[in-house]
Amino acid sequence: MKEKTILHLVSYYKKQKSLSQKVKLLFYAVKNSIDFLLTYCLISYLKELTFDIEEKLKKTLNYQSKVVHLLQKKISSEIFDYLYYAHIKTKKKPLRLLLISISSLLKNI
Repeated sequence: MKEKTILHLVSYYKKQKSLSQKVKLLFYAVKNSIDFLLTYCLISYLKELTFDIEEKLKKTLNYQSKVVHLLQKKISSEIFDYLYYAHIKTKKKPLRLLLISISSLLKNI
């Protein structure tokens, strides 16, 4: 009877140890799968975030380019008008007129 009990206990211990090892293996497999999924999700999120930032920067750059273009066009037009009307009024030589006009514009800024 004692021998059967001891054999039964030894068998139970071996099964328990085997089950514990299987649970550990299962735990590590699940942990690795979760780590992989988290890494994949993080990479996907970072790619999407980067794409969104790039798109917003492109839109901002495009808007700024349009504003700069319109500003340059307006300034060029105003300079041309100023030089044209100053030339009509004074009848001075173009180079001298340009220098006077530039210095006059700089004073007004």
